[in-house]
Amino acid sequence: IGLAVDGWRGSVERTGVRPQVDATLVLWIIWGTVTALAMVLALLLTTSRGAWLALGVSLGLIGPWWAVKAVFGGRKVLPAFVALVGLLVIGAMLVWGLVPSVRRNLLAVAPIANRLAIFSQAGLLVRDYPFTGSGLGTFPLVHSTYSLLIHVPILSHAHALPLNVAVEQGLIAAAALILSWAAAGWLGLRAL
Repeated sequence: IGLAVDGWRGSVERTGVRPQVDATLVLWIIWGTVTALAMVLALLLTTSRGAWLALGVSLGLIGPWWAVKAVFGGRKVLPAFVALVGLLVIGAMLVWGLVPSVRRNLLAVAPIANRLAIFSQAGLLVRDYPFTGSGLGTFPLVHSTYSLLIHVPILSHAHALPLNVAVEQGLIAAAALILSWAAAGWLGLRAL
């Protein structure tokens, strides 16, 4: 919406001629507004910390994108942005590995420690069913039976979609999921 309005406003400032409003542009603006409001409403009604974390990461990536765009102009923006985000991720990994107090403080937070335990248990289940998976919708029972040694399902999923797919459908399906995400991300970034 913002890009369409900025482009329209910029053309008015450059030419001094107010262009006719295209009906499809108006429909796109209305559709964008409605979907944005639906997403904001869903975000406000959710109890998922992951949704808020994803929003924070997405908003946090806007700054580096604008910085790379300002430095490189219109050329080579995507490779520079990917390199910058890669450097930020490597920096975070170095801080995690080289600063024990950061690692110790993060692992002391109960939700993080709990998720890491779930990931470890799910990883062991992937090792048991690497090619075929345990079957669709079987994570709750397989996890409780083989990891927790009880016969009452406690968790409905592995709290990470690729890991859940790896447990239920195998490593090939998890790799296909990750590749489809990478392809969608690449196409989306190329469209920018």
